[in-house]
Amino acid sequence: VVVTILLTLFATVAMPKLKYNSAAKLLESGNYGEAKAAFAKMDGYKDSEEMIIKCDYNIAKSLFESGDYEEAMSAFEALGHYSDSDYMINDCKYMLATEKMESGNYNDAIEAFEDILEHKDSEALITECEELICEEKYQNAVALFEAGKYDESIAAFEEITDYKDSGEQIETVKKEQKYQDALALFAEEKYKEALAIFKEIKDYKDCEEKITECNSKIKVSSSTSSGKSSSKTFKVEYSATKVTQGVVEKEYRITCNRCGARRQITINFGKSGSSVTENIRCESCLVKGSVTFR
Repeated sequence: VVVTILLTLFATVAMPKLKYNSAAKLLESGNYGEAKAAFAKMDGYKDSEEMIIKCDYNIAKSLFESGDYEEAMSAFEALGHYSDSDYMINDCKYMLATEKMESGNYNDAIEAFEDILEHKDSEALITECEELICEEKYQNAVALFEAGKYDESIAAFEEITDYKDSGEQIETVKKEQKYQDALALFAEEKYKEALAIFKEIKDYKDCEEKITECNSKIKVSSSTSSGKSSSKTFKVEYSATKVTQGVVEKEYRITCNRCGARRQITINFGKSGSSVTENIRCESCLVKGSVTFR
């Protein structure tokens, strides 16, 4: 009888206590999964049900600390309002929003921060994201300008007119666009049209000098028209003009007045756009002549 009583006491009192203490040690050592499983086998002994919830909370905290914010958020949500689970849910959302921001997904980050506007410095980070979006657009507009895509650059700056000096940049792009148009007209010897544009932007770059050059070219006699041969040996016909970084190149078709042979020739005028005199030889009849290209 005594043995039976002792065995019964051991099974109903001592053993559950030993199991509880063992589960508590597992929890204390950070083995939350094993601890939860141990507490679950106690059928409500002491506060084992509460300890199971505590294990779940610590599992969620571990997920958060390891950077697995999606899983951690799900784990905290399953806990309801236990301890600071509500705060930790917002902290998970905050960290996910921060990751989006750091990866350059600013619009997604803003949307995520707006969901937790009162949490930590979310409002300040929304402002920072908006600034970064504007800076990204600004740099894109500058790159378009440098690539000579003036209309696209203007459109890009117009999206952020209140950011930095975007308003001034728009005016600069418009002036550069007109400047390049005027240079092209000048290269094509359309001096009057070029002059009108240079006058519109006379305070930009070297437009004052270009205005003087245009006026000088306009005064030149029509007898010195582009490509006329002073020796009458060749007939010279203007073909096309190419301007690369201010360097003017013109193409001409040369026809020999003696044998009628033709060929194309490209003349480099440099950046001055002044006349160039070349000694030309017909490749067919070998006749020579001096040609002044303008």
